[in-house]
Formats: sequence, structure tokens, C-alpha cells
Amino acid sequence: EIHAGIFLLVVRPCPSETSRPAPSPNMARRVKKSSDPKAMLMELIKLPENQVCADCKTKGPRWASASIGVFVCIKCSGIHRNLGTHLSFVRSVNLDEWKAEQVQKMITWGNAKAAAYFEHDVPPDYPRPNEHSSVQQVTKWIRDKYEFCKFIPRGADPGLDPRRGGVPPKSTNGVAAAAKEEPPKDEPTKPVARQAPKARPVAVAPPKKAVVAPPKKAVVAPPPKPVAVAAPAPDLLDFDAVEEPKEEPPPQQQQQAPQQQQAPQQQQAPQ
Repeated sequence: EIHAGIFLLVVRPCPSETSRPAPSPNMARRVKKSSDPKAMLMELIKLPENQVCADCKTKGPRWASASIGVFVCIKCSGIHRNLGTHLSFVRSVNLDEWKAEQVQKMITWGNAKAAAYFEHDVPPDYPRPNEHSSVQQVTKWIRDKYEFCKFIPRGADPGLDPRRGGVPPKSTNGVAAAAKEEPPKDEPTKPVARQAPKARPVAVAPPKKAVVAPPKKAVVAPPPKPVAVAAPAPDLLDFDAVEEPKEEPPPQQQQQAPQQQQAPQQQQAPQ
């Protein structure tokens, strides 16, 4: 005979990074008091918000953007490098040397405060990437956040950007002071009937007198000059038209005529 039995299976959770006790609130104070920048960085990465990548939420990030103040995974660190050092200066937590001012930037911001600023206005339907997302999706997310600054608070002062030396605003949610206060909206009022504007009297200029030009004098053209008509050329073959030459008196007769006139004058003188 087979007897049915009841078996109880007890499952105990395996210890993991998420099951570790949260750091004490005094950890940040210990970070600030430490004099070694590398030791300060190691204490800072133990904070709960810094134990996952700031962009894709991959656990155990070992890279960071010293200019933005966030910890990222190795995949996202390569995308940050492609943005250029003017947008994101990538450093390794273990391999690179850190300066005191770079560690101070990480203390001032961190993943939580940077997300409150750079992810403030992310649309609900925006596809946030995770550790299994493609490189193209993570690249678009990182560029929208840090290059185009699409999700920062509206009306926020550009000087709040950590790359410009800004510091996170002091408020409960980290972003209340980042956005400028919007003016209070007035209650809707009833529409008021607008009166038509009164017509203003228009000054009418007196009509201008017509200027009559004096009549122009008629110009009389001078009479035409008579045209000289040239005499017809004589026809050399027409013998009738040739005038006969006049006969001149002989020279002797011309000399005798004055002598005859002087003779009577001489005869009358002696009387």
C-alpha cells in the first residue's frame, strides 16, 4: 500500500548583495572625514543607491563619471566615453587615480541625487533600459539624459548642472528647488462683454484748389521761304534761241560826236 504523505519544503534565501545590511547613516560622515581619496571612494560605493548602475541598474558598478558624479557599469562607461570628456569624464574605481575634488563631486551628487535631477521629467511611456537592454537602447537613454538634458526640471537653472559646478538643491525630493516656482493660476472668471470702441472724429482736410495752368501761346510758324527756281539750261542745238550780237558803232563816229558838240560852244564865246 502507498500512503500519501505531506512534504514541507523550506527554502532559505541565499546571501547576496541585496541581503546585506544597509550602511549606517554615519557612513557619509566617515567618507568626509577620510583623508585618502581612494578610501573615501570605496566607502562611497557602499551606499545603497550607488550599488547599482545609474543608467541600466546593473549590480556592482566599478566605473564612475567623475564630472557627473554617478557610478556606472562597464557597458555604460563605454557609452559615456563616446559622449566626450566635456560631457562625461569616466574613471575606474579600482584602476585609476582619483583627485580630491573628483571624489568630492561623487560625494556631493551620487546616483540618487543625479537621478532626481536628470530623470525628473521622464515620460511614463519612455522605455527605461535595464541590464538586458541592447546597446542602442542604452545609448539613446544616456544621450537623452546627459547630452540633450531632456528630462531635467522645467525652468531649472542651468547652473545646477554638476558639470558646471552645480550642487543638488536642498529639498526633500531633491528637485523641488530646481524648478522655478510657477505663478499661481487665477480662478477662471466670467467673460466680460467688451464694448465696441467709440469712433474717434477724423479731421477732414479741406479740398485743395485746382491749379489751372495758363494757356500756352500758339507758336506760328514763319512763312516758307521762296525757292529759287534755276533757269533752264540753254539748248545748244536750238539755233533760234541764240541771240544775235548787237552791232557797236564804229569808233570814229563815237569820236566825232563830241567834237561836233564842242564846236557850237566855241562859236558862241566871242559874242
